[in-house]
Amino acid sequence: MLRLLTFGGLALERDDAPAPRLRPQRLAMLAVLATSGNHGISRGRIAAIFWPDSDDPRHSLRQALYALRQEVGAEVIVGDGVLALDSNKLTCDVTEFRTAVTAGDRAKAASLATSGFLNGFTLPSCPEFERWADEERAVINTEATKLLLTLAREATASSDFENAVDWWRRLTIIDPLSGRLALGYLKALASSGDRAGALAFARTHERLVRRELEADPDPEIRRLEAELRALPSPVITRTPPRKSAAVAASTAFGDPSPKLGMIGITGTNGKSTTAGILRHLLDDKGARSASIGTLGVLLGTEGQVVPGGDELTTSAYLVLVPRHDQIVSSRPHPARLGPRPAPPGRAGSPRSAG
Repeated sequence: MLRLLTFGGLALERDDAPAPRLRPQRLAMLAVLATSGNHGISRGRIAAIFWPDSDDPRHSLRQALYALRQEVGAEVIVGDGVLALDSNKLTCDVTEFRTAVTAGDRAKAASLATSGFLNGFTLPSCPEFERWADEERAVINTEATKLLLTLAREATASSDFENAVDWWRRLTIIDPLSGRLALGYLKALASSGDRAGALAFARTHERLVRRELEADPDPEIRRLEAELRALPSPVITRTPPRKSAAVAASTAFGDPSPKLGMIGITGTNGKSTTAGILRHLLDDKGARSASIGTLGVLLGTEGQVVPGGDELTTSAYLVLVPRHDQIVSSRPHPARLGPRPAPPGRAGSPRSAG
């Protein structure tokens, strides 16, 4: 199925394959036929639009229709004296837009009117088409503006700022030079809390109006912009990344660190040696111990390495927390400070020095 898109430009698309590339004049012919709907348009009228100076405009039209049929690969135009698009082979957004408006389906109509009709499309070699396009653009854009303006005002009245911003934004796309629509969009952005977006839009609109109209923007826009600039900038409180990472890691591993009694060793040289001595002393006194450092994660006097131990020295908490969890969950040395169970048959007896 082919689809002709007229809002925001003029293009031909195909559902299941690349669309054929048509010359601008043939695309423009499809647009003229699309706006005529089911009623169609006479051969004489379409010939007068595209070949007003031809000695035989109807012959030029027959040639264009033949070329269009060859390029598209299907007969998308039907009729004899009056021509129309075959909706079973080619659909069009502007046709569906007008049908939805007539049926009162505002949601569908609004979803189709994404930009101005034939926005940016021109055919300089065809002044009659340019005149036709200006007239149709004014009519269709007025219909779209009326619909979107109603939706924008309803959303604003109900404090639905998210949708209000979207409706007002689309209105400014259809008519970017309108001070009334620009002011509505600016107010919607300000009401939604997007002060930065509102100020950015105000600057863009002001530049556009000065360039295209050589005039100053609406005084109300400049007044609201000044009010927004006068507001104090919001204070942004940011949690340091290292702290956030520490909290996240601790939560992910079940908060293992408080289950350990820890001793920190600082300095330039000898930290690993000191940690090893302390580990042996603690183990000798019956306290289960482990050390984390350059040599990895070592448990007890045997120096058992916990699987996954890295070369660690001065580490971030995000690295240490998983190691704490490994120590807590390791066996036979669970790394909890406390008395070591006495050997079987010697409960409560002192350890032999020899």
